[in-house]
Amino acid sequence: MRKNIIKNFLYKFFVSFNILDFLLRIKAIYLISFFSKKFTLNINKTSFKKNYRVLSLGRTIFDEDIKAIAESNLKSNFPIQYLRIDKYFFTKTFKYYCSDLILEHSTYYSSKKNKLNKKNLEKYRKLVKQILRSLCIDAIISANYNYSWQQEIYDVCSEENIKKIILFKEGIAPLRTNKKTRMDAMKATILKYSNFNLNANLLLVYNKTVKKAFLETNIADPSLCKVAVSGMPRFDKYTKINKNNFLKNKNVVFFSFFIKTKTDFINHDEKIRNQISNKADKFHLEVIKFAVYNPNFKLIIKTKSSPIFLKYVKNLILNQYKTIPKNIKITNSEPVEKLIKESKFVIGFNSTTLLQSLIAKRYVLTPNFEEFKLYDIFHETKDIVFRVENAEMIKKVIYNLPNQNKQVESEQKFLEEKVGPPDGNSGLRANQYIYELFDR
Repeated sequence: MRKNIIKNFLYKFFVSFNILDFLLRIKAIYLISFFSKKFTLNINKTSFKKNYRVLSLGRTIFDEDIKAIAESNLKSNFPIQYLRIDKYFFTKTFKYYCSDLILEHSTYYSSKKNKLNKKNLEKYRKLVKQILRSLCIDAIISANYNYSWQQEIYDVCSEENIKKIILFKEGIAPLRTNKKTRMDAMKATILKYSNFNLNANLLLVYNKTVKKAFLETNIADPSLCKVAVSGMPRFDKYTKINKNNFLKNKNVVFFSFFIKTKTDFINHDEKIRNQISNKADKFHLEVIKFAVYNPNFKLIIKTKSSPIFLKYVKNLILNQYKTIPKNIKITNSEPVEKLIKESKFVIGFNSTTLLQSLIAKRYVLTPNFEEFKLYDIFHETKDIVFRVENAEMIKKVIYNLPNQNKQVESEQKFLEEKVGPPDGNSGLRANQYIYELFDR
């Protein structure tokens, strides 16, 4: 643990001073490989002398899934060692050599055919090969299959006889219109970003709907790539949170949402989009209004990590109230698990954080955008969350909570459909599938 802390500190120094940029300019491939190896973290230890080494391409949230898989391996005791390398080494290098291709995910294979791209891709592949060889890995695992910077990595893995694993982190809560089923929405989501080049040996997905969508769209060929439902490993810990011992303080956590990023694939005209955005802004202000008029409650507003989202919330409050009330805290960095654990009430919209809250037996409040023909994850199961539109409705739900019963049976069925079995064993299942990949 101490060793990893020191590595993280040195890595931040490495990034802050743009050392990788300098090494790329002087074509110091072996030095880049050296530093990438030095900053690769060992996530878990095993009691086996010989382990299968699985390298994770690190990124936020996905890291949580990999950590949960690695921790659960202590129970299953498979001879698998998980390592983490920050995707920064690959994304930065890819952008340096192939800047025109960095965002061409869905058209990658047709876009890379010109001579200049081919020449630069060879330089990138040379570095990738050097890094992978230096780490002596047996498999690689990432959160998606079609990122431009990842395509060549997995192609190199094929040459180096390295197993390729995808833990697909999407597809839990696709918004949809009234004309689409949940399956239609899932297919539309993956088809929009897909280039049909699923270069993997194992595709782990969270639930049966995502698996079916991959198979029915022919993106995944089961003869080449096994598709398996693992559940969400990072959700395992929420099954272990004490369900009855809520803290005595009156915390409400609001997972702020930026509605434009949730609806960018839905074909509404600009007028409707503006109306949806206005309602989202108004809902944020209503949640804030509840806190202002109920100072005995503490409201924690959690935004996504980008400063843009933090600024969005702060501007909404300051434009309305000039100062941020004392019982309101805004954060973009506090861990989701901590916030859910310390709050009895959770507010948000069409987010996996709401599913995490339900697994932890917290009470979920959420707005409704069905007037705009937007159907969220709770559309078909309305008795396990509380629909609220304004401060008064929020107050009514919270103050009358003892008189309201949650539908436990339908909640369990709902969660299984969305995140796989909420039994706390998703990490164990993932380990089993990964081990079987080596044991063939």
